[in-house]
Amino acid sequence: MTRKVSILLLLSHLTIFAGCRQIPYYETDSDHVFDGRRVKREQPLSTAAGRDDEPRTPAKLPSGPTIAAEAKKPSTGVPGVVTVESPAQAPPQKIAFQDPPPLPLVEKRGNRESVVEALDYFMKGHHAEAIKALSVYEEDKQQVLLRWLPICAMLVNKRIGDLTTQEVGFLNKQLDGLRDSLLPRSELIITKMCFCKEVRGFASFDALPENHQFLTGSQDRIGELVQLYIELKNFASEPTKDGQFVTKLSCLLELHDQAGKKVWSKPLESNETTLRRSARLTDFYSRYGFYVPALPAGTYRLTLHVADETNSQLRRVAERSVAFQVTPVANQPGLR
Repeated sequence: MTRKVSILLLLSHLTIFAGCRQIPYYETDSDHVFDGRRVKREQPLSTAAGRDDEPRTPAKLPSGPTIAAEAKKPSTGVPGVVTVESPAQAPPQKIAFQDPPPLPLVEKRGNRESVVEALDYFMKGHHAEAIKALSVYEEDKQQVLLRWLPICAMLVNKRIGDLTTQEVGFLNKQLDGLRDSLLPRSELIITKMCFCKEVRGFASFDALPENHQFLTGSQDRIGELVQLYIELKNFASEPTKDGQFVTKLSCLLELHDQAGKKVWSKPLESNETTLRRSARLTDFYSRYGFYVPALPAGTYRLTLHVADETNSQLRRVAERSVAFQVTPVANQPGLR
């Protein structure tokens, strides 16, 4: 009877509960008897490792939904014994916040600050300080800004309707100077080109019809006189040491047949294309004349090449073409 009670008692101690950390260990003053064998106290019936002098307490069951999940984890300890470990809290992950890539450095331009400072000086009437603030610029840019900033300052400080005639005159003078400084850098353009019967002056001429046929030359006579009227825009007119203004152009006339082959050319004399005036030229026109060379009848292209060489560092070229029809003398009644 005693043996049966001992076995039941021992089995009750060895019952494995789902979620237990270890098999409870109870100490007694005497050795344990199991299945007829005496088990020494030095051989604890527990999977827990510890010192013999530490107090042994029954394991506590974990609570919550983690029991079933943890019970499925096999133990790496004693075979056949399932142990459950409390969920270990993972160490907090350190989130590395990276700084955004730096924005590209924008070069600090002193000229931008200088132009704002100069405008402020102009608005306050401190012209000497404004000119000093603009000294950081190259000379050409200084000339443009010295023309433009006073215009801005005047328009900001005063309504246009309140400007006096003297102030409007000042604005016009500044604008003229600004235009004169920019013209030599503008595109050179032949704005007008036509054949004329008579040329009296700028924008004053009698144009020939577009389908006019010029009489070709022959061995017996020269061809018909051609008067070519042109107007030029954005040409330079620079002051000279003697107080005059000069404009230097070089011009070339060329005739091409329908196949694009050059059949005739004539450079114009420099005395025709170099202009000296006592004041700056603002409008330019010219009449270039030549006689029709001895050419077969047909349609050609007359091209005018113009180069502005007033300032060799700012040389610009322009060209323009127009249809040129040639006919023999026999097609012209009354001309023999």
